[in-house]
Amino acid sequence: MKKIFLLLFCFSGLISFSQVIPQPAYITEKTEKNPIQFYLAPIEEYKYSNGYDPYHPYATVVSLPKLPENFNYTPDRSNDDPLLKLKAYNAAIAENPRDIAAYFSRAVVRFKMNDYPHAIADFDKVTEIDPNLAEGYYGMAFTKMAQLDYSGAITGYNKAIELKPGFALAYYNSGNTKMDLQDFQGAIADYNKVIEITQMVTEVFYNRAVAKEKMQDHSGAINDYDEVIKKNPDDASACYNRAVVYLNLKDYNKAIEDFNRTIQISPQNGDAYYGRAIAKINLGQKDKACEDLKKAVKMGNEQAKDQAKKYCN
Repeated sequence: MKKIFLLLFCFSGLISFSQVIPQPAYITEKTEKNPIQFYLAPIEEYKYSNGYDPYHPYATVVSLPKLPENFNYTPDRSNDDPLLKLKAYNAAIAENPRDIAAYFSRAVVRFKMNDYPHAIADFDKVTEIDPNLAEGYYGMAFTKMAQLDYSGAITGYNKAIELKPGFALAYYNSGNTKMDLQDFQGAIADYNKVIEITQMVTEVFYNRAVAKEKMQDHSGAINDYDEVIKKNPDDASACYNRAVVYLNLKDYNKAIEDFNRTIQISPQNGDAYYGRAIAKINLGQKDKACEDLKKAVKMGNEQAKDQAKKYCN
């Protein structure tokens, strides 16, 4: 689920959103809704898909690592026990200490077990065996990102991109890392590259919209949210965030339209009721605003309580 945060200020008797949406209101690799999870599924599966994982949503736009010609593991989808997988990869490495596929797969299993130090050690081995395998540096970067080692992650993504200039996922997660570092201009540059390469990824338009809003590029943010909503009209978070941008622009009628749309898609979104109340207050619609404030309070919006006391006499 995308995280949405609001920040409100009071002045001249009216209420206004801040000029920037506080905190990252963007999809990260940690969210359930993000299709760009850890795409490095155990590498043995790639042999059966001509070098890429057909089950991954980005399979059509991102090339994945090629296998050594002598790679002969048979995937066993009947048992997903990570300990059994580790045992198999350990045995393969004991037999051949330079088995890059086994190191790669073991790194992924260890990542999924939250064993980040050992996952990094395996990715280090992968890059030692094949210094030109961009996916090895990508895996290392992604793992360091999970450790909140953002500078280490950026270094890894940069190396992956250097080796594979069309590596969309590396650009994407580099952009997400830069968002965490509040390097919004750098994030926008990375998201631009993803869009240039893929031309079809709504998550990237969403992230870039948030980065643009952070940079006070309100019209640019709206344009990107437009792209997201055009491709997915039921994206409540995009509708909500666009409403917030319209509030920042003091275009209250358009803000209300988007809050209406958000509520239609997600009726229990208390933040949307609160945001709509703010727009109505600024339009002088006190009674209608009060109705929304009361609903927002019932849905647990803490900020709405103070405004309800002020406007709902």
